[in-house]
Amino acid sequence: LLVAAYVWGSWLLSPIFRPSPVGSDSLPHNVWLTVRICEALGGVTGLAVFIKFVLMPVIREKHIPTDGLMVINFLLIWWMDPMVNYFNFSFTYNSHTFNMGSWASFIPGASYPNLENFPEPLLMMGGFYLGFWMLTALAGCWLIRKMLAWRPGIRPLSCLVVVFIAMFIIDMLIELLILRTGLAAYPGVWASFSIFPGQVYQWPLYEGVGVGLACVGFTALRFYKDDKGQTFVEKGIDRLKISSSKKRIVRFLALAGAIQPMMLLGFYVTYNVFLLHIDTFPAYPSYMRNEICGEGTTYACPNKYWVPIPNRRTQIVVAPDDPRLPETVRNMQGISGSGKDPYIRE
Repeated sequence: LLVAAYVWGSWLLSPIFRPSPVGSDSLPHNVWLTVRICEALGGVTGLAVFIKFVLMPVIREKHIPTDGLMVINFLLIWWMDPMVNYFNFSFTYNSHTFNMGSWASFIPGASYPNLENFPEPLLMMGGFYLGFWMLTALAGCWLIRKMLAWRPGIRPLSCLVVVFIAMFIIDMLIELLILRTGLAAYPGVWASFSIFPGQVYQWPLYEGVGVGLACVGFTALRFYKDDKGQTFVEKGIDRLKISSSKKRIVRFLALAGAIQPMMLLGFYVTYNVFLLHIDTFPAYPSYMRNEICGEGTTYACPNKYWVPIPNRRTQIVVAPDDPRLPETVRNMQGISGSGKDPYIRE
């Protein structure tokens, strides 16, 4: 939580707190419409979850229950979102979303250059972190209850394996739909572990694995409670000789101590292992590259065979137009003024 406070505080007070560059390519109307719709859906969903699990219990019961504390903690793992580009450039949002750049360059150890241009969608992803993880935890708990009703003796591990498979499939379907619209993209992937490699809607299978692992952790945390309705990290709270208000703070911190590493280890560590092997990077319009790499920058976009992974201190830099790069690699560096925008729908 201190890291989150440092990262967000540094970003808010910095000169890079400004919208990401969109570049010279025009935005197709169908993409503009998709962006606005998804921002509205994300914001409304997140607000609805916050009202149901946090605000209403406060009004009715004068305190925030475990579900509400989990929702708040889900919002607080948002600081990790730019870590999909921690070592290499592999994921991007459309820079026409409502954004003020990102806090990526303030995350300790983040090394890829130009990450301040990563367009973190404030409305959409704020709602996503408030709503999506809680909804998946609810869905996972519902699925376990159904399995227990079908087979009362089924083991917890078997239940969690089924939850993992279900969440992987759900994430894959949602991601593939979003990637087709031009709202977001995985421009850099390891082709051997991806589907549709070489297309602008390519999707890395390891992303689904990371999401599945995180969802399993959140589901297990919420479902497996003791007879007092306490999660495993809240057990023993009754023995603390402190006031009720201080106990709520301790419970909140205990849940943070579970949810933060579940997300960090389950998703981001898993995902970043594959970032070192990016070998496929299709040509994207400028509003998807955000001047992080390619045309308009001094860094060629990733390709493990031709482009060493740069960082802010490296002495080895390959420019987008380096004549030593094969034509296919040079072509992926930008499409401004050369060819049809891949997101235009006829």
